[in-house]
Amino acid sequence: MNPRKTSIRSKLTITLVALVLLTTSAMNWLAFDYSRGLLLDQIHAHLDTIAHDRAARIQAFIERQHERVQLVSSRTRLRKYLADALDH
Repeated sequence: MNPRKTSIRSKLTITLVALVLLTTSAMNWLAFDYSRGLLLDQIHAHLDTIAHDRAARIQAFIERQHERVQLVSSRTRLRKYLADALDH
């Protein structure tokens, strides 16, 4: 018997194992790619939500500061102090 000759059973087994490995690898790659896309979409949605929240907080802070400036500038005592300071 020639040691180089392999049986049909061995050839079929090697072919089947290679086919299973190829199929499993392809399925794993597709699952990874799909999961990666979903994860990136979730990350972008989360960052977008955070950015809108921070922008709203900053806008609210700016509006409060404008209100405070208006309150301070409208006070009579401040106006009188400024007028006195300008007269001297």
